[in-house]
Amino acid sequence: MDGLKKKWRSMYLMEQIFAIAGIVVAAVCLVMGEPLYAVVFLLLILLMMMSLSASRTKRLSRKYGTLYFHTEDGQMVPFTFEQVKAEYMHGQGGKYHGRKVTVCFPYDKLDEEGDFKTGFGLVICKDGWQDEEGLLPALKRGDLISATGEFVAVNPKYFCIGKLTSIQRDVDIFAVTEGPGSFTGVRIGVATMKGLAFGSGKPCVGVSTLEALAENLEGFDGLIVPVMDARRQQVYTAIFSAGERLMPDSLLPLSELCAELLKYELPIYLVGDGYDLAARFISSDER
Repeated sequence: MDGLKKKWRSMYLMEQIFAIAGIVVAAVCLVMGEPLYAVVFLLLILLMMMSLSASRTKRLSRKYGTLYFHTEDGQMVPFTFEQVKAEYMHGQGGKYHGRKVTVCFPYDKLDEEGDFKTGFGLVICKDGWQDEEGLLPALKRGDLISATGEFVAVNPKYFCIGKLTSIQRDVDIFAVTEGPGSFTGVRIGVATMKGLAFGSGKPCVGVSTLEALAENLEGFDGLIVPVMDARRQQVYTAIFSAGERLMPDSLLPLSELCAELLKYELPIYLVGDGYDLAARFISSDER
């Protein structure tokens, strides 16, 4: 009985619906004196559940079944779960065992042992990991999370991800700078973020490049002035102070920027690749 309860709790909602429907139809057939129909319906429901489970596993494996192995130089090398599984089953698991790895997957629920189910055959063992930040209660079904731990060879036929070092919610929203900046760079950035957002079903928002630069100095008392070199003694710039925008994104000669800054009697903090150019001009006697 405990085994049936465990199996029932491990089933997804659609599988539970199919199971209930099959039992009900089979019971009706038995009452009507048609045991053969009852057996046929149960077999059909069982086949449909198996097909549904296999289809879901294949879809999740294709979309999320990538293991990102960390290298000593700080890079991450991707391998598909199916590739790692095939090599492991052929006795090549030694080259993976103990390596640091990160996996991203949609959260569904914990299994009976309290471990994470990725949905494509890989289990993420909590191994005493403490949820100090209270992440688990806030997770909803379908939330993307990433888990980082070690590749653990349990036996010659089975491996998992254990000795977790972190579990965190993955991307909720994509943001990309929409300029000013290099036309090619902005275009590539926007196209990349739109592709990632579309593929993951997450929203995507545009952010001013200058405003993003200014955020680096949030909390400083004074004028925060992002500057990007636009050549010919000009800069892309804006002015912020105390979290408020005082001037819109503009393309200005340095002389006009200096004139604008003189209106305020506040310390000036420059940020951006035009820092040296603007700082020299502002501090010179020619301004």
